[in-house]
Amino acid sequence: MFPVGMVLPMVIPIFQGGGNEMVDVGRSSDIDVDLERQVQAWRKEIEEAVEKNKLDEFLDDVLEIARKQSLLSGGEWETTGYELTLAFGGPGIWFNTWDCEVEGHWAGKHAYKKLRRETCDVIDEYLDGIYGR
Repeated sequence: MFPVGMVLPMVIPIFQGGGNEMVDVGRSSDIDVDLERQVQAWRKEIEEAVEKNKLDEFLDDVLEIARKQSLLSGGEWETTGYELTLAFGGPGIWFNTWDCEVEGHWAGKHAYKKLRRETCDVIDEYLDGIYGR
């Protein structure tokens, strides 16, 4: 039994760089820093893909694309944005175009980074061209 109010260190194993080598990210305070770093890295990668006109290459690495839609009064559906799953398991990282934000969650910790609205508009238009409006 642990004393009331005692905070236990949390150690979470992850696989890094697509390899089979397990890396110990350390205590829970390290998770904040690593999660923030990973969310920021994804934000930068998304912005660079748009700036360099390489969205097709970027989307090859996306795990899942979900389309958010609203039902209009006339019975028509309208796409209001997309959510891209970028990483899953530890950490989980998503990007959505309606909030124009990359968000990460890991072991109860959260990190969020906004992108420029113009970046998300370009991504919306690109995906609308693929999936329809």
